[in-house]
Amino acid sequence: MKSNALLNFFKTSIRPFLFLLIVSACQSNSKSNVASQTVNNSEILTPLENEWLSTLKSYYPSLKGAFGEPVLELQDISLEALNQHAQNSKTLLDKLHKIELSALDHEQQLTYGVMEFQMNEAIQAPQYYHLQFDVTPYQLGFVLNQDIPNYLNSVEFRKAGDTTAFLNRLKNVALFLTQLGHKSLVQTERGIMLPKQAIKGVQELLISIEPLILKSIDIAPERLKKLSMAEIDHFKKEIKFLFDRQIKPAHLRVLNHYDQDYLSNAPEKLGLSQYPGGKEYYQYLIKSRTTLDLSPGQIHERGLKLLAQTQKEMKVIRDQLGFEGSAIEFHQMLKEDRSNYVSLPEELESLFTAYAKRIEPHIPKYFDQVPKAEYGVKRLNSANESGMTYGFYAKPSSREPKGIYYFNGSNLDKRPVIWLGSLTYHELLPGHHFHLASQQENTSLSDFRQRAVYVTAFTEGWGDYASTLAKEMGMLSEPMDHYGQLIMDSFITTRLVVDTGLNYFGWSYDRAKQFMVENTFQSEQEIESELLRYGTDWPAQALAYKLGSEHILNLRTKMRALYGERFDIRDFHSAVLSSGKLPLQVLTEHVKWFLDQKYN
Repeated sequence: MKSNALLNFFKTSIRPFLFLLIVSACQSNSKSNVASQTVNNSEILTPLENEWLSTLKSYYPSLKGAFGEPVLELQDISLEALNQHAQNSKTLLDKLHKIELSALDHEQQLTYGVMEFQMNEAIQAPQYYHLQFDVTPYQLGFVLNQDIPNYLNSVEFRKAGDTTAFLNRLKNVALFLTQLGHKSLVQTERGIMLPKQAIKGVQELLISIEPLILKSIDIAPERLKKLSMAEIDHFKKEIKFLFDRQIKPAHLRVLNHYDQDYLSNAPEKLGLSQYPGGKEYYQYLIKSRTTLDLSPGQIHERGLKLLAQTQKEMKVIRDQLGFEGSAIEFHQMLKEDRSNYVSLPEELESLFTAYAKRIEPHIPKYFDQVPKAEYGVKRLNSANESGMTYGFYAKPSSREPKGIYYFNGSNLDKRPVIWLGSLTYHELLPGHHFHLASQQENTSLSDFRQRAVYVTAFTEGWGDYASTLAKEMGMLSEPMDHYGQLIMDSFITTRLVVDTGLNYFGWSYDRAKQFMVENTFQSEQEIESELLRYGTDWPAQALAYKLGSEHILNLRTKMRALYGERFDIRDFHSAVLSSGKLPLQVLTEHVKWFLDQKYN
């Protein structure tokens, strides 16, 4: 349920998710009256948009890869760099506010709203710098297992200076590890420590750093065939020197920080509420992830209400099947039924593909426009499977022209496949593949809007909405397929309760775990992985799924009531997907505008 390997460092970057926090409504109608300094000229937005994109690329170097540009640096993860980015954002925000919103056309107004919120998020971010954990399986795992190897292995030794470029990249890796260790130390001094439950996985991850880097610097002879033997010999000596003198010491400092003494002093609880300023940071993350002005209490209560509705639907199906026991007993029966499992990753891949093929004939009834790119299914890199419950979708790229869902193929004897249909429709079609690949193919969008915007509530909200849409199409009409969809729904809805419970209401680890045991179908291993995700890796991110899908469903209901017989579900879906990822309030205005153009 994540995105592109090329952008994983950018998206999972060990910064307080500024890039992911591209969310918000066009709040700025009041800005249109900025007196005499206001510029009534829509043409000014494009150069400012380009300037903002350049600023983002400067702070997040890996973003350049999305534009086919060489990624020559790793992100500077220091507080100083974050403060500088905040200052640059403030300068550009002042320029943005001199533009009269009413002078812009519809798409430019959408761009204005997205840019304004990004800039505001960047300005606020430094105050929360030390509350964001960098050394976690999700955050650091992608960086170590994918982004740093890609960063080092992408150098092609074809011309003079390429060896110097490679050595500079090694220096950047050393700097990255140094900054990682420094921030960990300062966090500990401030009493902000990872919970005990996370330490073992972190230690295992940190131990893997040295062999991962050693593998990347063991350059195959064929890559160096254009160098002389003397040049190769000198180059390898330089590599060894940098590894021994810079990378290894920096690695050991961060590795040794998370030692037995750290474990002894680590807190028992998960979540932000236990840290100074943690509740304020969590409220910041709620707005960033969901794009909605909701309090933790409102989200918690909504989760409980929606979960109760889902459980009623599940009981109806159990009654239809003649089962007289409790939900937990029914779920245990399903877990013990070996027909709900596969033995090989290849079998799992075939099931994903079969579900996707099954829905294809029904798509034209619901969509006028679909992406040109094909889709596929592949297994995750095994190194990433321990830190990821399910997997992630990667949109098409020059290296891989298909949109691929990378699934977790480990521990298949503990992974029932009963909800696989819903997961397929969330990740592929009509889920992530439809909106991410379509956005990439939408040449009417600017470079900024097409490639540099990520809105969690839109992305994951659409994915969750897509799985419910599949039920409407009749894909989940069989009782157990429908029950599998409700299992997935209960899991996603439970997150509203547990995420807020851990991060705001001070729930204990045991209380959160027991709530998930009672209200989801997940295994103990999956629950433990999920709790670490909510409480250390991505607080508030899991809220975006259900809140996003509910917003889209409610919006559809309102539009159907507004336009009556003119309303066509295909038009609605075209409206939602026509302008890329948008904050939910902006999406509401855009869909209304789109359908007005269509029907009036």
